[in-house]
Amino acid sequence: MKIRTSSTILLAVALLLAGNASAQNVLDAPLGTTFQTTAKFGPKQIPLPAGEWSLLARESTRSPASATAPAIPILRAYLVQMKGGKLDRWIFATGNTEVTSGGWVRRRDVCDRSDVHFAASDSNYNSRDTECWMINHVIMTRGNNPTTIARSFYDQTADKGRPATALVEQYFLVKGSSYLDVTYYSNPENAGFEKSSVDWRASPWHRDLAGQDPNKVAYIAKLKTEGESLLPLLKRGLDGRL
Repeated sequence: MKIRTSSTILLAVALLLAGNASAQNVLDAPLGTTFQTTAKFGPKQIPLPAGEWSLLARESTRSPASATAPAIPILRAYLVQMKGGKLDRWIFATGNTEVTSGGWVRRRDVCDRSDVHFAASDSNYNSRDTECWMINHVIMTRGNNPTTIARSFYDQTADKGRPATALVEQYFLVKGSSYLDVTYYSNPENAGFEKSSVDWRASPWHRDLAGQDPNKVAYIAKLKTEGESLLPLLKRGLDGRL
């Protein structure tokens, strides 16, 4: 029997392939593209917690040139996950898309903290071999001089239940000529916790206060478990091996 392939079938197949997140790259995917499990990020990969993640904003820029290294293309992007029409989780990722002969400046605000809920960092201070991650709480303000992509994120989430305070699992990884700077944000208000708009030190999520609340302790412990599972995946994604 001869099978006839219609243009409608061909169009459906094309749309299916276009929507296949595994074939998409954050570098050039249309905004709104959804990803699951893994997002290609230039030559790297970003592991994604369970669920569907949508590409909200993207920015291509360049690192500052130095006497020993030229400016290198940098990719930045926000991926978001909604719950009940509200912003539930989001990811901000940054990394180089071309190799460089030099190393990368250590993010001491990530790597060398002792005032956060959890911190694990190397101690070698090697600009070409860095492994740091932490759990912290952050106040969600755009700051006095936001980048273009930060303005886009804040503008697009202004009416989406963005919390005043978020919990983060933040990573800074360098291997040879490549780096990844990835932050996984969680909205504690969606988990039933109170709204909080005070400053970082006075926040009920500050480690000195959160440790007095068993529910907050359990919430942070859950993030730590997830964070520990993400670390080896990020290290593989840094090499494009996910």
